[in-house]
Amino acid sequence: MSLACPIVPPPLAGAEPHRFLIRALSTRDAAACAVFTAHLDRADIRLRFGTSHCATAYFLPGRDGTGERVTLAAIDSAETILGILTLSHVSTNTGEIALIVRSDQQRRGIGRALLAHACAVARGDGLRELFGYVLAENTPMLRLARRAGFAFSRWDEFLVEARVTLSQHASRDAG
Repeated sequence: MSLACPIVPPPLAGAEPHRFLIRALSTRDAAACAVFTAHLDRADIRLRFGTSHCATAYFLPGRDGTGERVTLAAIDSAETILGILTLSHVSTNTGEIALIVRSDQQRRGIGRALLAHACAVARGDGLRELFGYVLAENTPMLRLARRAGFAFSRWDEFLVEARVTLSQHASRDAG
């Protein structure tokens, strides 16, 4: 399966259409990842990582402690990274996802497109289920996940686990 596809998501209410490409990041994208990180508000970093610190190296591809990881990015025509989604294979059937969109690019369909693309990649890799952990206060991410068909369970007082079975998700990828 190709990891690059041009995306023109339908505009959200009040947002202009935004054109970008979704592709896997490589180590050659380190400088662009540093620029991306510099454009993240502390509040968005905290909502994604649970801390106010973010290391550029986290976004680069490779192996993490659980297995293979692919990092997908929405990139505009100027090669600016607009959003990043990591997909880690935690077992032969299950993947963990994590998503962050540049603070000045939110509410433009970038996260939605990255999530749909990640689901397609995961299915192509033979995964049957995806999950991610979301801070309970991160209502925009919870809203996006709910619209994408994820079900929620409370992990603890701070975290919500969002989970989707990919066979159920297939019809929702188009948006």
